[in-house]
Amino acid sequence: MTGAAGTTGAAGTSGGNGGGGGAAGMSSAGSAGKGGASSGGSGGKGGATGGGGAGGGSGTTCDAAHSIATLATGQVYTGKANDCVRLSVNTSWSTVSIQFQGMPGTAAYPVPFSFSSCAGSGTGSLAADYQASIMKSGTNPGCDYFVQFTGGSTAVKVTYYD
Repeated sequence: MTGAAGTTGAAGTSGGNGGGGGAAGMSSAGSAGKGGASSGGSGGKGGATGGGGAGGGSGTTCDAAHSIATLATGQVYTGKANDCVRLSVNTSWSTVSIQFQGMPGTAAYPVPFSFSSCAGSGTGSLAADYQASIMKSGTNPGCDYFVQFTGGSTAVKVTYYD
C-alpha cells in the first residue's frame, strides 16, 4: 500500500503518511503507517540532513564533501537557490552573528534554507533584498556552518556575515 506524496514547501513540511518531514522544502512519499521510503533518503522521521535529503530530494547531504563554495565573512555569493555552501566562521572571535543578507539578483523570495553545524541545526528563509536572516547570534561555536538552500533552481544572491 503506497501513501500519498508529501507536500513540498516551507521549512519542515511533513511528507505523506509515514514519510516524515525532510529538510526544509523537501517532499516524501511512503507506505501508510510504515515509514516507507522518502523521495531521496530513508523513511521515517526526517531531520535537517535526513528524510527527503537536500537538493530537491536528490538524497545528497550538505557537508564539507558536498558544498560547492566556502564563504568568508563579507563575501557575496551568487548561485542557485538549491545550492549547498559552507560558511567559514572566524574562530578567533568570541561572539558572532552568523547571517545571510538577501541581495538584488535573487530571482524570487522567499528562499528557504536549512543549516547545520557543531552547534546544532535549524531552518531559515531569505525574505527580501537587504534583510538579514540570522542563524546564530552569541558565543562563537568554533566551527563552520553548512547551508542548503531549498528554493529551487532559480538565482540567489546573498552576502554572508559573521
